[in-house]
Amino acid sequence: GLGLESQINAAQEASFLDWLHPVMHMSSNLHVYTNVVDTVPSIEGHWFGRSLLSAIASFLPGDFALKYETPAWWFAEIYDHQRLAGYGFSQDAEAYLNFGWIGPPLWFAVWGFLLAKAYRRTITKSKTIDMFIWWHLAASSAFAIRSDTRGLTKMVVLGIVMAVILWKVAEIVAYFESRKMRHLHRVTRRHPPNFYRLKN
Repeated sequence: GLGLESQINAAQEASFLDWLHPVMHMSSNLHVYTNVVDTVPSIEGHWFGRSLLSAIASFLPGDFALKYETPAWWFAEIYDHQRLAGYGFSQDAEAYLNFGWIGPPLWFAVWGFLLAKAYRRTITKSKTIDMFIWWHLAASSAFAIRSDTRGLTKMVVLGIVMAVILWKVAEIVAYFESRKMRHLHRVTRRHPPNFYRLKN
């Protein structure tokens, strides 16, 4: 490798773009966003909600979902279709891809509204499932920087569905346990145990 002095000289001679290039590639979501802005609308037009249809179609049975391209697939195809691994995507890039510069503020305003509604339910309802939904949405927000809507929606919806199923199963089990305890209580009231007989 290069010696320390050679590395220092190379760093001093590097231009701003030489420094910016590795930063862009290390920060994948910034890399995706800047290239999407360069591509749309100069080379390809805005999607106007097409990626949202892709997210909805992904829940339908059969091959219907394959008719709708995801932003992550689209970007990998236009940027470097020979790359073996995808670049991922990001919600800010997808918002711009769909609706231009108005997309990101509108997109995250809706997401923030959903988070606020979920948090308010934890205060007004105070149920375990409401607490889970709030924390699940808040944790999923961390993945918004590296996922398109199809992947994020699947993670959110499937997580909530599984939680609701487990919650309902727990309610059913608790209901039958409660009935069993009430029945046992009625039996012991009608026929109280004779502790004197048991003792002797």
